[in-house]
Amino acid sequence: MVKTIVNLVLTFIALVGSWELIHGDRDYARETVHTRIQSRMIETLPNLVLEAFPMAYDIDVSKCWTKNVDTKTIKAFFEVDFKEKSIHDTTSIKKVGYAILTKNEEVAGEDMWDAKDFKVEGHSMAFSKGLAL
Repeated sequence: MVKTIVNLVLTFIALVGSWELIHGDRDYARETVHTRIQSRMIETLPNLVLEAFPMAYDIDVSKCWTKNVDTKTIKAFFEVDFKEKSIHDTTSIKKVGYAILTKNEEVAGEDMWDAKDFKVEGHSMAFSKGLAL
């Protein structure tokens, strides 16, 4: 009788453990993919800003977040703040946008994502001395 109860308990623990192994990794993997994409966006965006605005400095990716569109598409949102010096003034600029990333392939166990569609939606500027009109 005791042996049957012990076997039942061990079987139950094995079932619960295998269920967690099979189903628990997906959420972890999904969060890892999003974290990796956000980190890469934060590393890449300052270079893109410098390409578009060669006089930019104090570049800061103030926000970056991602959301699933479907199983092979992720939308990465971002806000980038930077300053640009002109002849008469320094301008603070904020760019708000997003990128659509599509799953490309898996290399060495890591998903590769292509960002082919970048959109910049908002543009705001603040002048340190004000804009004389």
